[in-house]
Amino acid sequence: MPKEQVHLHWASTNKQQPCFCNPEIYLNVTKLKATPETIAAIFGVKEPETIELKERENGKIIALEEGEQPVWQLEPDCHYDVHVAGCKDSLAPAVPINQIFSLFPGDTDDEKSDNIQKLSENFYGKIWNDKETPKEFQDRFISLTSSASIQAFRQYDWFHEVFGGPSMMGSSNPRKSILLPKVMAKHTSSRMTREYAITWLEIMDKSVNEEFPNEETLQAALKLYWIHFFGWFPYSDEDRREFRRIVWK
Repeated sequence: MPKEQVHLHWASTNKQQPCFCNPEIYLNVTKLKATPETIAAIFGVKEPETIELKERENGKIIALEEGEQPVWQLEPDCHYDVHVAGCKDSLAPAVPINQIFSLFPGDTDDEKSDNIQKLSENFYGKIWNDKETPKEFQDRFISLTSSASIQAFRQYDWFHEVFGGPSMMGSSNPRKSILLPKVMAKHTSSRMTREYAITWLEIMDKSVNEEFPNEETLQAALKLYWIHFFGWFPYSDEDRREFRRIVWK
């Protein structure tokens, strides 16, 4: 493991709530600042201000350096526990990422898989055909493939695996994901601008609401996952607050 990374552990005292992602996260502090916004995004915590970091070895609270962008100064290759204070509403729903598949409507795995595919087809259908989609964003996505259906299947492929679908996509453990390196490699800085991220979230929010209007638990889990995914990219705290505003409006 690179020396510039720190170990972040989901504290077992967090209202007995299972961790939304992997219970141990390696954070490269040269690429991502250890701010409440970033750590909340990664761990699926709705309210960043409720997060507290402690040294894993002795329980010492790490002081948050205040400023325009509050940050914890963490020592590379050291271990820290992520604690969440306050009400349980600040935590993720009691469904980890790799169990979100179970929340999709359907009595069988095939029916649940079909609903994931419908979500992706709805999303990419909007990118290809919705006149309200910004042209620059549309051109960026259309240039990657020959059709909406191909791109939708690629997204479905990813969602099916990371949400814990049947083994046709490999391991349901996000840490062992076979698609993760490929997905992350495709999301270059030129594609992950603030503007593109906002457009992506707005379109996906519409698609989720259209496909699953009455599935509140599923919607909440998906919203947390979108924020979690963007958590791995070097956005500012202001950007992350805007992302949260869009999904939790």
